[in-house]
Amino acid sequence: MSSSTLQAEICIDEVHKGEVCTGYLDIVSTEDILMDEITAKIYFEARGKMSGYKNEVLSFSIITEPILIKAGEENSIPFSFEINDFVESYEGKNVSFTYTCEVMMHVDEEDFKKLGLNFLASVKSFITSDKRLRAQKQFEVADLHNTYSVKEGTYDFKLKLNYILPLAIAVILFLIYISLIPEFDLSFTILGIVILITFTFMIHYYLEDALGRLTMKLADDDDENFHCAIEKTKKINLKEQHVYYEIIEEVVDNRGTSSSTNRQELYKSFRKEMKSFKKNTAFTFPYPGNLSYATMEQKDVKIYWRMCITGVSNLGLKLKYVSEFEVKKNKPIHNKEGLVKF
Repeated sequence: MSSSTLQAEICIDEVHKGEVCTGYLDIVSTEDILMDEITAKIYFEARGKMSGYKNEVLSFSIITEPILIKAGEENSIPFSFEINDFVESYEGKNVSFTYTCEVMMHVDEEDFKKLGLNFLASVKSFITSDKRLRAQKQFEVADLHNTYSVKEGTYDFKLKLNYILPLAIAVILFLIYISLIPEFDLSFTILGIVILITFTFMIHYYLEDALGRLTMKLADDDDENFHCAIEKTKKINLKEQHVYYEIIEEVVDNRGTSSSTNRQELYKSFRKEMKSFKKNTAFTFPYPGNLSYATMEQKDVKIYWRMCITGVSNLGLKLKYVSEFEVKKNKPIHNKEGLVKF
């Protein structure tokens, strides 16, 4: 029996308006091969420091009627597909999102016998149990022509819990408390720990109330910058005041008996000095050049932006205010085309 060889390669061109992807299946064979059917599936896969998964996004037919692959000729079979509401490809610190196009070629049973042992031995991992030939291509989906757009509105700041001063005071009080107990008693010790934790949070909320309510108003300046106006209700000043924003990647790992959270800083803007906390202040910040950092939440993965204000109180306590805000990507009015890359 003669031994024929067959090569199949998937090529994907680009995403048109509405995220329509076009491509073709390139097949070359040394003998005439009749293909009864060719189908394809698109998979979305997430990998990283969490419970990974691979989901089928869609399936479609490339041919529904038999087609003859002529010997020695390059046979290009076009196809197209559309991914609605897709998650963009992403390569982060602890997670990656990728897409795979898998094509299944059903060779006519009689012509399948033309594929000799050499061919079968070299590509046996690409032959399914029902004698279909499989080819795969990994590709990236990204809207490279889009620009960032901050969600306009008013956002509240929250004071991040600083354990140093509250905990120091609470520990001193706790030591005084247990020194007054004549002998060790478990119930009194547990009560003391509860009082310690409660006192720590009470001091935190007292500081938050004393410094007043902090808010910011966000608006787009243009495609490259956004405007941030910070407002304060009480005129209490901090020293060494700075404002900046940062982009955080958060991945929750549920693979073990207990979950853990991995946070990585993707981007931090330049720190800008706030000359006076007593006055409402406005700043202009540039968007980052990397277009992969739009806010996103996908199962155990989250990317979020937050504005940060840092300063030192009169007691020497370092304080940090944070406020999360949403930043999406907008398509330009006159250019809605994206690009599929390899």
